[in-house]
Amino acid sequence: MSWNKFANTMGTLIVYLLVIGGAIVMAMPFAWMVVTSFKTGSEIAQWPPRWTSKNFKSEISVNIKNVPSTTLGNQGSLSLAEFRASQSGDIYNPYKKVFIVEDDPIKRGLVTLTFTKINYADNENINTLIKEIKEYNAKFPLIKELSNKINLLEENPQSFENFYFGLYSSSNGLFKKSQILKSMDKEIKNSINYIDKFLKISLNRVPYLRVKDTDNSVIKNEKLRKKDELKNYLLKLKNSLSDVSALIEKYSKGTGIISNDEIAHIIEKLNSIDFVSFTDMYLRNVNRLLEKNIYNSIIYNKNSLKFKAFFENKFNDVQKYTSNDLTIQFKVPTKEIMKANFLKKLESSDIPDELKNEIDKNIDILKIKDNFVLNLEHDFNDQALSILNINSEDLSRALMIIRSLSKINNVNVDNINNYLNTFDLDFINEKNIDKSKLLKLSSIRNDYNKILEKFNKVYSDSISIVNLTNAPSFIDKVYYRNYSTIEIYYKDLYAVWFLDDIPTMKANFTPTEIFANVFQNYVDAWNAAPFSKYYINTLFMATSTTIFEIIIAAMAAFAFAKLEFWGKNILFTLFLATMMVPGEVMLVPNFITISKFRWLDTYYALIIPWIVSVFAIFLLRQQFLTIPNDLWDAAKIDGSSSWRFLWTVMVPLSKPALITGALLKFVGSWNAFLWVLIVTKSPEMRTLAVGLQTFTTESGTLYNLLMAASTFSVIPIIILFIFMQKYFVAGIARSGLKG
Repeated sequence: MSWNKFANTMGTLIVYLLVIGGAIVMAMPFAWMVVTSFKTGSEIAQWPPRWTSKNFKSEISVNIKNVPSTTLGNQGSLSLAEFRASQSGDIYNPYKKVFIVEDDPIKRGLVTLTFTKINYADNENINTLIKEIKEYNAKFPLIKELSNKINLLEENPQSFENFYFGLYSSSNGLFKKSQILKSMDKEIKNSINYIDKFLKISLNRVPYLRVKDTDNSVIKNEKLRKKDELKNYLLKLKNSLSDVSALIEKYSKGTGIISNDEIAHIIEKLNSIDFVSFTDMYLRNVNRLLEKNIYNSIIYNKNSLKFKAFFENKFNDVQKYTSNDLTIQFKVPTKEIMKANFLKKLESSDIPDELKNEIDKNIDILKIKDNFVLNLEHDFNDQALSILNINSEDLSRALMIIRSLSKINNVNVDNINNYLNTFDLDFINEKNIDKSKLLKLSSIRNDYNKILEKFNKVYSDSISIVNLTNAPSFIDKVYYRNYSTIEIYYKDLYAVWFLDDIPTMKANFTPTEIFANVFQNYVDAWNAAPFSKYYINTLFMATSTTIFEIIIAAMAAFAFAKLEFWGKNILFTLFLATMMVPGEVMLVPNFITISKFRWLDTYYALIIPWIVSVFAIFLLRQQFLTIPNDLWDAAKIDGSSSWRFLWTVMVPLSKPALITGALLKFVGSWNAFLWVLIVTKSPEMRTLAVGLQTFTTESGTLYNLLMAASTFSVIPIIILFIFMQKYFVAGIARSGLKG
């Protein structure tokens, strides 16, 4: 092979590699957008980022957290009226245990909770355990925080549950490392500082160690010896406390609950310290100072650490029964199962029949609740307007007064003024509202709240209850609420016996469920906003502006290319000069013009300002110039008009340029953001680009949903470019040539 041939081959190879590398680099952002659209919310913040997602896996582990049974879980989907209803009544149930999912929600699949052990006791044993806890508190001095919790402990399961989570809560439990160890370390460092201060200042000022002129030599020597003895002891004690502090700092790293092994090491270190109690006449008076400023705090903390092991041992010892079945398994209910359960429970509920009949049973089960609440609120609002005989503008103020009155039990016509502020009274007098009618509506409001409370319980329980495929015999039922909370109900067994039994959670998926997991973000993104309406608006706006622009640009380009009139070149130059003006500069004038025409929040505002494009006129003019004038002359000889020649000859011959201009305009209109954001107010008029703001809030951006929405927003453009690519390239290549 000759050198020239080798060089040419290598040059060609390098060019191909550069082209391939450039294509990969250009495709990377889009590829990352698509990959991100498949990820779960927790995977977005992972570092380093990965090109995979757990949504493609057939089995995943899920983090769950042990929480008090009164935890309501995710309340984000509740309306204000529903939230008020959920707060009413006693929500504590001694037979209920709650876990919350501290991970991405599991919306389908087979869920398995696996326990390492399940021990329990008879319900009456709770009182025995509480008595032993209180005896420990009476016998050993403890730190104030722990002692107060024990003093508040009552002989009932709810109080015991509160006590347990007060100690073991992962957020603010007393035995959390950041609580108990940091508090203890602070006490020890205060003791060390006290020793330093005592040695530096107080040692020479202690009256019973101060050498007096009247002291004989024996007493003087004895005082000096005792002073040195105390000094050496305090220095030794300081070093020992410093070692303990170093050990505590080592163990205080992290956010979990302190382990018994760590406690044992700390107590072993504390036990190695020799706390001296002096008995001689000179130093015995120092004992009280040392106890108050050093000994007591350390002893209290040591006893408190020992209490953890004591409590856990007693708690385990009292649980005499053991379960051999250590798994709870259930299938996440589908929407069809949810609806069947709901309709069955609805029929047997005591909700009024007229309200049952108003429920649209054909809509999505997850929308039934919102539909019911909306109808209920509309019905009440209509009654308020009818009874009070007021305008709709005054309704919101009247409803606020009615809601405030509905919370008061003993209100009547005679004392109603005592429960209303000055502004409310002025409003009632101004609108001439009968106060008895307000009281009537407040009573109706209470009835509606009760109905709403009943419906909310029927709805929540029916769509959340799961079909257990495996569970211990003492499990009564399990609810899986909002894909985020697991509620376990036991048969006649206090749930407090299972507080220390924390399971691991796994979810298994079939191939169909894996496919649904992968595209779950697309479903969530589509349902998060009216994207079907956004699609229609965007398609209509982009198509309309494209068609009108091509028609207008073709006529203008024909005039500049083939017609002769005075000032043609000057006018064309002025047209081109407008391309130098940034579009942002024209936003305010255009907005004012649109406002004057009263076109805000209409299709006119989205379409008309953008149906003329100087660039499209320039592009088509350059293309028209390549068409020989002989064709124009021949057409005129044949009697063709300018209009007919334009659309039957010029336009067909300029198809690549026309498609190029149309593509550029369509893409520009499809991606339009700022102008659409300015001239539209209602969601019904928004386009896809503006609709993507749905996923950006003050609390952050939901990047996985945003990328999913961006992907299905850009797919039509990609498809359009794929099919129109050859025309686009030809139009760019040919429009700049003259014939």
